[in-house]
Amino acid sequence: MRNIGTLDRIIRIILALVIFYVATMVNMADYLKIILAVIGGLILVTSITSFCFVYKIFGICSCKKRNNNCVCNSGVEKPGESLKEDDKI
Repeated sequence: MRNIGTLDRIIRIILALVIFYVATMVNMADYLKIILAVIGGLILVTSITSFCFVYKIFGICSCKKRNNNCVCNSGVEKPGESLKEDDKI
């Protein structure tokens, strides 16, 4: 299941690398370095797996193509969407 498109993944990877760089190279308190490393790690994991739980909660999908692996095609009604006549019971 994925809900993150290619451009979104690239931006997330770059952002994670920048956050890791800041966490390791900038002189700051250790607890801030840990917080930045955790945030960078979460961003990196979402980009590697192509799935963002926050996107899932809000019904966001940045996939360019809505393929079979895309969560957007799960058949679940998104906010503001109404079911087609064929889908109604």
